Amino acid sequence: MTWLRIPAVCVIYLCSVFAAGWVVQLCCDRILRQVDSPELRAWVEQGIPGGGRWIGWLERFLITTFVLLGEPSASAVVLAAKGILRFAEISGRPHEGQRVVAEYVILGTLLSFSLATGISAAGRILLGEL
Repeated sequence: MTWLRIPAVCVIYLCSVFAAGWVVQLCCDRILRQVDSPELRAWVEQGIPGGGRWIGWLERFLITTFVLLGEPSASAVVLAAKGILRFAEISGRPHEGQRVVAEYVILGTLLSFSLATGISAAGRILLGEL
């Protein structure tokens, strides 16, 4: 049964990194459609094209790794680092669109973090490690 662990872990990573990313993207796109905020649209469009997607993939990969290694508390470092880096960017917006951008970032980050943690924990349970 040990040889089945490798494909199982691969499936856990695929679900946690890419499938969860798809869910986060759907939710964030829905927020963009519902919120009429030029500031939010401008903020989303600036930066490296696809950069947010790559950041999300890396973030969920690290969280999944920490959870699968039995160190879920280490994933707090990922959340803290992202919060520190995003804080300077968000807090530098003196106009009223600041709250909308901040809420968008927080919702996307927490959804991504929660999905990666949940999928990874479920994977550990299925692997019989919890």
